[in-house]
Amino acid sequence: MPSENIRAWVDTVSKLLIPIVIFGVGLKFSIQKERNDQANQRFDRESSILKLAASSNQAEKALALKMIEILRKQGRFSPELLTLVQAIADGRPTDSQAARDILDRAAKQNPEIEKQIAATPVNHSSRVFLQITTEEQRHDAIDLQALLQTAGFPVEGVELLNPGTDDNYVRYFSPNDKSQADNVLEIMRGMGFGVKEQNFTRLNKSGASTGSIEIWIGKRQGPVSKR
Repeated sequence: MPSENIRAWVDTVSKLLIPIVIFGVGLKFSIQKERNDQANQRFDRESSILKLAASSNQAEKALALKMIEILRKQGRFSPELLTLVQAIADGRPTDSQAARDILDRAAKQNPEIEKQIAATPVNHSSRVFLQITTEEQRHDAIDLQALLQTAGFPVEGVELLNPGTDDNYVRYFSPNDKSQADNVLEIMRGMGFGVKEQNFTRLNKSGASTGSIEIWIGKRQGPVSKR
């Protein structure tokens, strides 16, 4: 009789435990699946942002920064995005101010991100960024790049941007770069470019663009080599 009671008790406990175990396993599986789904969604989202940021289309680059700012406000600013925004902040001055603003806000929002930003050196060396509007302008742009490098200017690669500008411009972002911008202007005019100088110091609030000069070759510009 006692053994039968024990067996009955074991059977009862087993019947009670089995649904609990099944529920526990199912819950663990659901949690893991949700985490995997979130990771996949994050990967897809950040891949889309990366593609937009790498685009030659200015509107798509601006959209990438807006999407990153929305994620920052939602507290979903990841280390991968931090690396991307830092690269933009240290790049072409036209894009860098918006990226620098995002980094400043993210640092105030998250002390860990602030530490990562502080630990990453920012490159403020003097550079020239050369943009063209049509592929047909690349040959002249490469010749211009060679002349600028011969004159001692560190020049980034020729970048095709759409939309670009209508006319040709040399832009500087700090009063300290005005004399260098003047030199770039004279080199371009010597090649046959009709070009104007633009003062963009008002956009350099953080000083991140100091030491950078932009050259924009507009869509009205035809070949200069034949002049």
